[in-house]
Parts: sequence; C-alpha cells; structure tokens
Amino acid sequence: MNKKYFLFVVLIVLTVCFLIYDSLRFFDNKLHVVFCNVGQGDSAFFRTNKGIDILIDGGPDDKVIACIQKHMPIWDRTIDFVFLTHPDADHLIGLIPVFSSYKVKNFITQNVTDNNSAVHQELLRKVKEKKIAPHFVFTGQTYSLGEDMSTFILWPDKKIGGTVAKSSVNNGSIVQKISFGNFDLLMTGDIDAKIFDYLEKDRDIDVLKVPHHGSKNGMDEKLFTIINPLFAIISVGKNSYGHPSDQVISLFRRYTTKVFRTDKQGSIEFVTDGKNMKVYKEKN
Repeated sequence: MNKKYFLFVVLIVLTVCFLIYDSLRFFDNKLHVVFCNVGQGDSAFFRTNKGIDILIDGGPDDKVIACIQKHMPIWDRTIDFVFLTHPDADHLIGLIPVFSSYKVKNFITQNVTDNNSAVHQELLRKVKEKKIAPHFVFTGQTYSLGEDMSTFILWPDKKIGGTVAKSSVNNGSIVQKISFGNFDLLMTGDIDAKIFDYLEKDRDIDVLKVPHHGSKNGMDEKLFTIINPLFAIISVGKNSYGHPSDQVISLFRRYTTKVFRTDKQGSIEFVTDGKNMKVYKEKN
C-alpha cells in the first residue's frame, strides 16, 4: 500500500474515532455543570441534555476559555446563553475573550449599563460590536433551556432590586435556580445573606454556588437550614479578603454538607440525568 495513502486512511480512521468519542461524551442526554477553576472569581459552564451551552460569568481573565474548550465539542463554536450576574471584574473580564472566540446567541445581565468601570464598558462595546442586544432580567422570569430544564430568575426584583444594588453592586447580582428533572442548583453571584429575605426559598437544593467566594456576609445559619444543600461550591482563588470565611466553612461542617473549593480541587463537574448525580474533580 502506498505510504501516503496508508497515512491518509489512518488519519480518517482516527478522525472518525475522535468524532464518535466526542459524540458519546457530549451527547449523553445528561446535564453537565462545570464550576471552572478561574482563580479568585466566578465562572460556571453548563451543557444541557440537548446540547445547549450556557455560561454564567467569566472569571477574572481568559482561563475560562480552556474550561469551555474542555467541555464542548471541538466543532461547536456557539454558546446559547451567557449570563453576567453583575459587573465586577472577577466575574466579567473572561467574558471579553469569550465573545471574541464564540458566537453568543443571548447575553443576559443586570440592568446596570451605566457602570463606569473600564472593563465593563469594554465588554459592552464587544457585545455591541457583535450586534447582540442585552436582555435585562428580573424576579419571576423563566428561560427554557431544553427538554425538562429551566432557569428561574429569583433576583433582582424589578421594584426594589435596583435600589438595593445602588448600595452594593454585589447585591444586585442575578440569582437563579436551574432545574433539570429532580435536580436543583442555586446560582447566587455575590449577594449577601440579607438578600435571601426577599427571595422565594426552595428547600433541599442539590447544589449551592456559595455567594461571594465564601464571604462571611454571604451565608447565615437560618438561610442554610432552609436551603439545606447536599453540595456547596466555593469558587475562590488566592486572595487577601479572607475568602472563604472560617465561619462559613464551620457552618457547612456542622450540617455535613459536602464542600468543594476550586482552589483546592480545581474545576468541579456535576453530571446528572435529572434523577441521579455524579461529581468529578478536575485538579488543574
């Protein structure tokens, strides 16, 4: 057999095998949730049972790109929903290269377009350049994310959310409950525990994204006993703020909630079919 022809055949076979492997991996009819290790910041990537790609926050730099690439098929260059919970640099800087590298169908954020930070204005310019109209969300709105999967916006409230956010942009963070079958996940941005007084509270959340990198102001015992999460994720890196707080860690220990920290375990992936769930640690 001609050597060049043989190498061509081998390449074709390897390509087909790779495509089959990727198809089995990324189209398994399950929801994949990855809390990306982006250092001192927040970013979570979701791939739904129907292949819909969702990104909530982008972290403080371009590390998020590597996380996305690892959890999307190599040929998929479209992210269906990008959420920015609030315009702090450790949540939004990574979104700038995301908008440069991927086609984004929907950009969902706070109604805080007048934030004067340079990086927020740069992101808004990039969004405008891509001809994407931001969607501003408020309590009560729902987005369908595929079969048997939705996200419910719990905050900010249209009447009082903006007032609360003026004193702290963190407290204007988008809070949402993402549900798939019997699986419920609560995404909290950087809110303080007092914001939960305004929210409809669901019991027995499976996964809680701990507010504000485990800050002592983000959780209290009353809130914790209502939510009662099985797992808690603290997205955190090296910092001078004392994150995560010993007070918050002690609270989790008292209630035997399983805690994962991105600075200790790396990226954390939850995989569920809506009934059963598995957790994978990706040390990186």
